[in-house]
Amino acid sequence: MNGLELRDQIDADPYLKEKAIPFIFLSTSDEMRLLKKAYAATIQGFFRKWNDFETGTQDLKVMIDYWKRCLHPNNHR
Repeated sequence: MNGLELRDQIDADPYLKEKAIPFIFLSTSDEMRLLKKAYAATIQGFFRKWNDFETGTQDLKVMIDYWKRCLHPNNHR
């Protein structure tokens, strides 16, 4: 199963869809056809895989910090 197929299964399950699971692609490809298909599936980000550990660590930290700060009805107090 690829990432797009997984995203379709998540969207098809009402319980999982309500969780608003952030879906971010990490790919070796930046092909426009794949980018368009991914964003049509309402993903939240598409990143090319990193060439070095430090860059990957920094980018993952930015992504995690963003989702920790983002408001959603499931975590709103």
